[in-house]
Amino acid sequence: MHFRSKEHVLFEIIRAGHRSSLDALADVEPEGGGEGGATAHLRTLVRRFVAWHARHHVVARVCQYELSALSPAHYAEIRELRRQSTATFQDAVVRGVAERSFVDVDVHRVVRAMLSLGVDLVRWYRADGADTPEQLGEFYADLAVGMVTT
Repeated sequence: MHFRSKEHVLFEIIRAGHRSSLDALADVEPEGGGEGGATAHLRTLVRRFVAWHARHHVVARVCQYELSALSPAHYAEIRELRRQSTATFQDAVVRGVAERSFVDVDVHRVVRAMLSLGVDLVRWYRADGADTPEQLGEFYADLAVGMVTT
């Protein structure tokens, strides 16, 4: 495969990483009404998002820390993929608040914090560390639920 430039190679890596992360959330369907449904839905989103970032921590690190090297057009495409991930979490939190499964929270800030849980672990996560991606996903899902229920 031929790439026109190093920037284009970087863009393809970042785009593939963002699409893969978004795909990890794609088949998470909201469950039935009630507290268990909204909470279970949010837990699954966070668990998958965090576990994906742990499993793919090297490409995820590139996805997070090399955005400034992209051309404006390429950055705009990545920003749209990021917007879709954010919207997935926002919809889940808004739904939980509307159903009164969650307390009334500042959705924008809470979602930013939830996304930061997965994104930030790429700085320090090591595959040979004490926690598996699944353990981190579960732990961070507990933290996320705490953000919207206390």
